Amino acid sequence: MASLPPRPERPAMPDRGEKPRRSNWLVVIVALVLAVGGLVSMMVLPLLGFFPVIVVAVFGLIAFHHFVWGRWLANVLRTEEEDKEESD
Repeated sequence: MASLPPRPERPAMPDRGEKPRRSNWLVVIVALVLAVGGLVSMMVLPLLGFFPVIVVAVFGLIAFHHFVWGRWLANVLRTEEEDKEESD
């Protein structure tokens, strides 16, 4: 039986630096703001009618879309730029 050649060594992964630690305070603050906003809206809604609910819902959807897709797209573009720089 013929012996196989040795496996080539795996190249080292590029060092992308230390990732910044993310704080959970933003999540806590957003949850508190939403809870307080919900309570206040339940108290004020009978006085103002249904229109403010629609306005808040529309702007809430816009903000959600901006933060979720904006962060995702920023990460995609950042990794593509890093890959392009590595290949140059």
